[in-house]
Amino acid sequence: MHATFRLASLLFLGSALGSCTPREQRSEPEKREPAVQTRTTNLAVDGALLARATRALEPHLPKAMTLLEVRATPTSVEMQVIVDQGVTALRYREKPAPPGAQLAVPTGTVDPPVQVPVYGNGNLAENGFSPNEIDLSAIASAFPVAQKAVDPTDGWIRELVVRRFLPFGTAVRARIFVESPRMSGSIDTTGKGIPLGPGKM
Repeated sequence: MHATFRLASLLFLGSALGSCTPREQRSEPEKREPAVQTRTTNLAVDGALLARATRALEPHLPKAMTLLEVRATPTSVEMQVIVDQGVTALRYREKPAPPGAQLAVPTGTVDPPVQVPVYGNGNLAENGFSPNEIDLSAIASAFPVAQKAVDPTDGWIRELVVRRFLPFGTAVRARIFVESPRMSGSIDTTGKGIPLGPGKM
């Protein structure tokens, strides 16, 4: 599934979901730095991070592409793109502004693209989706819903994963992970950010 598309549209036109089955192929997330597991003040996945990452990644991504996965943590956003019979990952990561800085603007960097190992015997193309199938801005608007559902007092968005719903269905789903000192959890949304309820994959 390919579509001519400029990545900036992800925020306006428009993340693990499911386990591997024989009809699937899944990429192994690139482990270039540890995932954030503990709360840092004012550090969580939010819409502003997704917007900054989209702007930074746009010049490095093909205009016509098929996505395999979008994954965001409080300090990074990675987009995995199907290229021929392989998967290429491009990652934006940033450091928070230092304490006392006059302008609280994070410093962002785009890492060089890397090939991602793919496992499974299924058709890789079946796992791909068009950027037009997702709306990152709308998904981000569901973050407060996820926090309220899991822990409205101390919950915070730890991770977002967007990918196809295989093996349970073919629709694109976003999973919003909420970390909590009481009990962590998650909710799922459609690719357009409509909440569906607790994650069940």
